[in-house]
Formats: sequence, structure tokens, C-alpha cells
Amino acid sequence: MWLVTDLLRRRRTVSFEESCNEEEDERKAAMGRVRGLEECVDAAESGCEEVYRALVSARVSLLNLLTPTF
Repeated sequence: MWLVTDLLRRRRTVSFEESCNEEEDERKAAMGRVRGLEECVDAAESGCEEVYRALVSARVSLLNLLTPTF
């Protein structure tokens, strides 16, 4: 009788450990995707900043051309 309960207990422990490992792998994969998304957002933000600075620079240049100097 003890042998059967011991085997059942080990079986539950192994399946629990396997599910923990699977959950841990899923967490790691999700964190990898989140980090990748963060990198994409950072790249998009820096690109937007460059475009904004170029627009401001072009506006300043155009205003300088249109402003009469005496």
C-alpha cells in the first residue's frame, strides 16, 4: 500500500514540476516578447524625435527666408 501511495505522490510531484517548468518557459518567452516590444517602441520614439527636429529645422529655415531683413 505504501509503495502505491509513494508512486502516486512522485507522479504528482513530477507533473507539478513539469507544469512549473512549462510555466517558467512561458514567462521567459513572454518577457522576451515584452523586451522586444520595448525596443521597438524606443526605436519608434527616437525616429519620431528625429522627424520632429527635422520639421522644426525646416520651419525655422522657411521663416528665416520669409522674414525681411533691412
